[in-house]
Amino acid sequence: MLCERGIDTAISATVGTASMFAGGVIGESELAHFWRTWWLGDTAGGLVVLPLLLAWVPQPAKAWRRIRTWQAALMIAAVVGLGALAFSIEGPVAYTVFRR
Repeated sequence: MLCERGIDTAISATVGTASMFAGGVIGESELAHFWRTWWLGDTAGGLVVLPLLLAWVPQPAKAWRRIRTWQAALMIAAVVGLGALAFSIEGPVAYTVFRR
């Protein structure tokens, strides 16, 4: 599982960094630093947060189904809300979180 987590987070960091570079959000000189930061954040989440959450759950299988249901509902609400926001205001809103 640890090997899979490393591959998952490396792929996520690579795709995320490539999309930020392709969108002009980061420059070529920032690629390695940005990739490393992305990878460390994903890895820390996978190795620290998830095991702690699963350790607190008395019946993991039941809780996982509940979490996935709520997660899906929240994801749909977030996509609809952010989509409405993106089309309702003037000016660029892409990558707002990453702006300095």
